[in-house]
Amino acid sequence: MSLKNIDLTKILQSKIIVSYPFVYDKSKVQQLDTKNIIKLKNEMLKDFLPYTKNFFGKYHLQDDNPLTITFPMICNSNFTRSIDFVKDNKITQKIDINNIKLYFFEKSIAILTIEYAIPQNISNKEFLYYHQKLSTIEKRSKQNIRISCEKDFKYYFEFINSIISNYVAETNNIFCRSNLYTYSLIVANATEQDKQIQNFIEPLLQYRNSLDEISITQSYIAFVQQVPNIYTIANENVVVHIGIKQKSCNNNFIDNEFFNKYQNNHFLTYLITLFQATKIEQLIIKAFLQEDKNKDLKNIRFIKSEILHFIANGDFTKISNNSIRNNLYKFYRKKFEIKDMLQEIKTVSEELKNELENIIEDKKAQTDKIRNFIIGVVGIILAIIQTYQAF
Repeated sequence: MSLKNIDLTKILQSKIIVSYPFVYDKSKVQQLDTKNIIKLKNEMLKDFLPYTKNFFGKYHLQDDNPLTITFPMICNSNFTRSIDFVKDNKITQKIDINNIKLYFFEKSIAILTIEYAIPQNISNKEFLYYHQKLSTIEKRSKQNIRISCEKDFKYYFEFINSIISNYVAETNNIFCRSNLYTYSLIVANATEQDKQIQNFIEPLLQYRNSLDEISITQSYIAFVQQVPNIYTIANENVVVHIGIKQKSCNNNFIDNEFFNKYQNNHFLTYLITLFQATKIEQLIIKAFLQEDKNKDLKNIRFIKSEILHFIANGDFTKISNNSIRNNLYKFYRKKFEIKDMLQEIKTVSEELKNELENIIEDKKAQTDKIRNFIIGVVGIILAIIQTYQAF
């Protein structure tokens, strides 16, 4: 069955998980109440280790007691359970929030994830509208929302920021952008007919509303199909798993295990890739921002050290012996263009090395100049003293 020949006119069940990377303040995070730390089961990590051992560090596994603040870690957020898009006639009901989690990784990067429960049995157009509203936090957009039972409404970006405000660093947050990263799980009825799936897939991948125009031909929709009737499509901002229900197929897995398997077992695979991409972006931005400041040897050395640490410990070409997880990771890695980003960060690292050498040479030259000046002055003084003694 070809993906382009599937009719997805009805979305039976779906979830949208938005992910928001940000820079956190370690001192603030270390003050967290350990009761909110999520204990992970060993079986959730066994497929990743030892490939990502240096990356994962010490996780809060189920048997760990007592809990301590270590990185990386996952925390529950005791926040609102629903939001209501007011002043929007196309969204007529509140959107339930299943859970809110914060993933704190080592070296300053955190990822907020919010899982939204989308109404069942909706059309393609309705789902795309929900997707568009939830995956954009443009400050100028009229996304007025009301949180739970609050009387006042606020913008959607204020809702996002209110969740992370207790953890962010005081410095400007480089990930305050107009779009979020979205991870969608969709179950749909389908018939094997040519029904222009491009009309659904292409808008789904057009993040930031219509700001980024892309064109996908029906013959070139990149996807991964590892389980019968389940497709994964992606670009650098959107990942969607689509479970297709057909009369001629066994739908037990889609009915009973699809959401659990892909959300609980494979979502972490996606977050690893997202962490890599955002960490590289942060390091590149740090390096370029340094050019606008005074040449500070200590700061440049610190950034250089961070880059080398990431290259040594944060880059993987394989994360698991589980074929589905590893193939999904390779697919995400390609869509995020991690290979090209790594080449860029290595170039930046080399430039920082040259910058360090130049600064050291300049400082040495300046030191030599001062030393020679002092020697010259001392020589003159000694000559004057000798002349004075001669008389």
